[in-house]
Amino acid sequence: MQKGRGKDFLKNILIYGIGNIGSKLISFLLVPLYTYYVAPEAFGMYDVYVGLIYLFIPVLTFDFRDGTFRLLLGERSEERRKALITYTYRIIGRNVLVASAAYALLLILFPFDYALEAYGMLLVFSVYEVHTQILRGIDRNKDYVSAGILSTLLTGLFSLVFIVWLGWGVRGIFVSNMVARMVTLAWIEWRIPLFRTYLTRGLHDHETRRSLLRYSLPILPNVLCWWILSMSDRLFILHYLGSEANGIYAVANKLSLMLSTFSMIFYQAWQDTAIRQYDSADRNHFFSRIFNLYMLGLGTLLVVCAVGLKIVWRWIIDADYEASLYYVYPCLLTVFFYALSAFLDLGYQCSRQTRKMMPSILLATSINLLLNWVLVLHWGLPGIIVASVLSYLFLFVYRIFDTRQFFRIEWKAPAFLSLGIMATGSVVYYGVRNRIGLCLFLAVLLGTCWCFLPGEMKAMVRKTFRHEKE
Repeated sequence: MQKGRGKDFLKNILIYGIGNIGSKLISFLLVPLYTYYVAPEAFGMYDVYVGLIYLFIPVLTFDFRDGTFRLLLGERSEERRKALITYTYRIIGRNVLVASAAYALLLILFPFDYALEAYGMLLVFSVYEVHTQILRGIDRNKDYVSAGILSTLLTGLFSLVFIVWLGWGVRGIFVSNMVARMVTLAWIEWRIPLFRTYLTRGLHDHETRRSLLRYSLPILPNVLCWWILSMSDRLFILHYLGSEANGIYAVANKLSLMLSTFSMIFYQAWQDTAIRQYDSADRNHFFSRIFNLYMLGLGTLLVVCAVGLKIVWRWIIDADYEASLYYVYPCLLTVFFYALSAFLDLGYQCSRQTRKMMPSILLATSINLLLNWVLVLHWGLPGIIVASVLSYLFLFVYRIFDTRQFFRIEWKAPAFLSLGIMATGSVVYYGVRNRIGLCLFLAVLLGTCWCFLPGEMKAMVRKTFRHEKE
């Protein structure tokens, strides 16, 4: 690994790590609060609303969250930046007007609970997602991370106000999330006046507009399929098993946030580095080395999260959600295959051939829907989880071969060690109940992994802790 790009990658991991770990830790700590003050049925319904909101965010924004970031990254021309950001918000503004009129008509014909809260969250989340990705695109990573931390802190604070103090229940979760992001957006504009600096009236740059739409619109079907792949299980559970079962499943998914956080830290740091290093002469070697180390770290952390949660379960989760413990390990396994698929997904982004994403995600989505329908009828909730694991596994395997047109992954010992660790971890997770035995296993696992880590990875860990001390 060349010193310069390795240093940049490590720096990005450190920056994103500080922000994501802090914010996700607070999100994780909010789960006990929600489970204590909100019934499983109500929490399950909220989980479905959130899933639907994340479905419509890319539709409302034409997925400029990804498109604007990709085109801004590495762009040094201020005029070009102004054009990209201006057209981003100009198009989103028109979309919001159309969507608001359509939503008002929908509510007249089919009124439903929490309709205004859900739409308000959709609008606020849409602007927040695009705005923060613009920060990344203009190389303001530290401000991006600070915004994430601030948003999460405010969510926790407002959750105490609206859920605990005022007793608003599910409505309090909606309001606390919206208000937190609105305050964060105001802070961003105060610190970095994106609107005042980059929005330009009377701008006419049709080439920039075409470039933005040409990159973003092909991603939109892919994002929708990703949503179906990740959220269809909730809808099947809600329809066949009820809101209470969805609440149990939602808690298991929320607790997999720890592994999701690690994968997000890595993905964001690697996305910045991979796009810049895609044209390097040793691309295959560089990408392969990162992939193997990533797979080892991901597999190890999966087992640590699962066993660690089992140790502290009764201290952090209400007894009504006891059944969720059974589903934590396979939920983490789903995150594992999703994260590896996302790594390979960068091949399409780096090459700007986003249309080639579609076959793999369409097939995986079709398999997921079919398996959900078949297995929920025979196995109930476990069948839904099996369907998710198999669908993401298929997507990962498919993309291993499909992305060879962009780069070729060379499998090394760390990747195979990761598979062995996860197999052993599953046996321990379901077979060992004694807390002392689980703690000893974790100690042995971490010690063994450290011994087998490549020298380069050890150096990265040491440098990370050295930076944190400084």
